[in-house]
Amino acid sequence: MLREYQGICPRCRINTGSVGQACPNPDCLTHQYNYIPILAYDAAIAQAEKRGGRIDPWLGRRFDRYLLCGKAGEGGMGTVYIALQAPLNREVALKVMTSISVSREALARFESEAKALSTLDHPNVLKLFDFGFGNMDGQTVPYMVLEFIKHGRTLKKVFQQDIEAFGAMRDDTRLPVFEQILAGLAAAHSVGITHRDVKPENVMLTQIHGNPNFVKVLDFGLASGMRGDEADKTGANQLLGTPNYMAPEQIPGARRMPLDHRADLYAVGVMAFEALTGSRPFPGETALAVLTAKASETFNPFDTPAVQRLTRTQRAFLEKAIAFDPDDRFDSAGDMTAALKEAMAEAGSGSGIGLFKLFGGLMSRPRNQGSGDAGYSTPTPTPTPTTSPILTPPPRPAAFSVTPPGGMQAGGSRPVTGQSRRVTGPIAQLGTPGLEVDMGTRPITGQYRTMTPEERAERLKNRRRRTTGRNMSAARLSEAGDAMESSRGRGEGRKLSVIGLVLVALLLGITALVLVPRIQESKRFDRVGEDLKILSVPLSNNGRFVGVDSKFLLPGNQSDHYVSDALRDGQPALDPWGNPYRVKYSLQNPKAYVLFSTGPDGEKDDCASGPNSDDICVSLGPP
Repeated sequence: MLREYQGICPRCRINTGSVGQACPNPDCLTHQYNYIPILAYDAAIAQAEKRGGRIDPWLGRRFDRYLLCGKAGEGGMGTVYIALQAPLNREVALKVMTSISVSREALARFESEAKALSTLDHPNVLKLFDFGFGNMDGQTVPYMVLEFIKHGRTLKKVFQQDIEAFGAMRDDTRLPVFEQILAGLAAAHSVGITHRDVKPENVMLTQIHGNPNFVKVLDFGLASGMRGDEADKTGANQLLGTPNYMAPEQIPGARRMPLDHRADLYAVGVMAFEALTGSRPFPGETALAVLTAKASETFNPFDTPAVQRLTRTQRAFLEKAIAFDPDDRFDSAGDMTAALKEAMAEAGSGSGIGLFKLFGGLMSRPRNQGSGDAGYSTPTPTPTPTTSPILTPPPRPAAFSVTPPGGMQAGGSRPVTGQSRRVTGPIAQLGTPGLEVDMGTRPITGQYRTMTPEERAERLKNRRRRTTGRNMSAARLSEAGDAMESSRGRGEGRKLSVIGLVLVALLLGITALVLVPRIQESKRFDRVGEDLKILSVPLSNNGRFVGVDSKFLLPGNQSDHYVSDALRDGQPALDPWGNPYRVKYSLQNPKAYVLFSTGPDGEKDDCASGPNSDDICVSLGPP
């Protein structure tokens, strides 16, 4: 039997048999466990060991016709399992709502995803096979059966690999991938569906025949109908989506703007920005920092060094794609695709990646284009001489020239006259027999030609007088003294220059120590003001506090409650000083609750206005 069809019980880990059969162990029969493929069991064990836990207890159990064999991942709404559909044993992805307390709102969102997917039939959108409710441990759990993407990888993983290797997404995959993303979204928009959570994690790439990067758009869990049959179930004050990729109109409390398919195109624009530059347009370590930048109409994401390598067409495309106002963006996915092709077509010339692209233009230039192309032109070959060359070294003084006897021949060549001589030894072996070297003729010129022997002796005597004895010693002492004075002056000048530089550096250091902390502290206070403005939106409704049982609050100390962080489940949102944002009943205004930061000292001052109080507070209104 093939290993794929051999099964093992994931509970007792002892009994084996055909995949799908019930394990005969009494305990396994009680909990309705079945054999799963051994390969799936090995993968589950490896996954559990990597996470330092046990394998998922749901593996080996059934939902209707579906046998759960592996765990593909977890999300905000549930868990995705790899399952086998009976009786075909077809691999599918089964998404189960694993929350213990299933709220009505969560069920509505889950059903909305199923309805949205059931109306879509496009190759670049994940297919929905089935939808229903199953029973697990006496609890009714909704599930959806989706197309299983085998050996797929998310666009997030592709970004990480390409940016680490090349600084941005590869040129040869960028355009095909984004064309397919927009094609899938265009199909959704044509039937009135907005995804609302487009991000690299929800784009899967897989390999099919003829296309190594086939795109599937996943997870329409936040999709909403745009034809008026259903109101927005999520509420105006809830933060649904991913802060890095959500549009400004999706931010709670932002300026009222229509929320439609252009929010999806905005998310595609953010991903295209990341693919072209290797960085996100709105950086931030926390969700609040990202949302604050997005909610500000004055923040310019193109004022960064990474944008400088973009061409003018690419920059214009991105500016339109992630415009703050939806009316300034592309009207449809088709229009965005056309502009995308034009922008990506310049990727090779405007946004080269790595050393290959940096020097590729130079290395591919045609050679032999004249003297202006220095270093790459092919020199014109010099014709080979047909006669033996005459080696002509530099001229030598007449005192060293050798004059053979008159009429002497050298190897049968012309008579050697004047100051030419026969070259013998190793040099003669370089040429042919009889090779002659013309040493040149250098006649005696200048004073030595006109002076008599007596004049030459007098000149030599004067030269000795200038360079010997007492005159020489005095000259050397004078030169040494001048050199010492010059050296002493240079040393004093260097010393003064060093002292000046030290004083300037000291002054700059003192200024930095005084001013930089003040500037940083001022920026922290400005950020707290923006944070409080955003955090107060879901906590106040029509001027009244929504209550301490809000899902956006966490239990705090004494009478305080902490505000939860959207990016860190179960963790409080922190101010720039690392202290949690709090909500409490105000003592200064007994009829209202306040949202506040404890300021730099981390101590609560009850939002007092005294000189020693540094609390920063915003009123949420009465309960």
